[in-house]
Amino acid sequence: MRSVCSNKEQMLHQISVISFAAYDMLLYLDTHPDDGKALSFYQEQCSIRNQLLSDYACQYGPLTMDLACKSPSDSWEWVMQPWPWENCQNCQKGGMR
Repeated sequence: MRSVCSNKEQMLHQISVISFAAYDMLLYLDTHPDDGKALSFYQEQCSIRNQLLSDYACQYGPLTMDLACKSPSDSWEWVMQPWPWENCQNCQKGGMR
């Protein structure tokens, strides 16, 4: 179970890192709207973020309601996902920080 949780946490970390980069660039673009290089970087980060979110939803369930349809199930499972405080409990018992 630890490797599954490690991969899940690794994916969540990647999503957090890319999301931070995208949001940070978004703030920069608010004051520098003509910076084409920044706009290109922002678009690239958004694309990577969307792919990561989609991959995560397919493997572990959606993080946002926008991705609820990415579940591999044929039923509505949005509410069947663990709550944030229920995620990866087995890892916490195994000493994950």
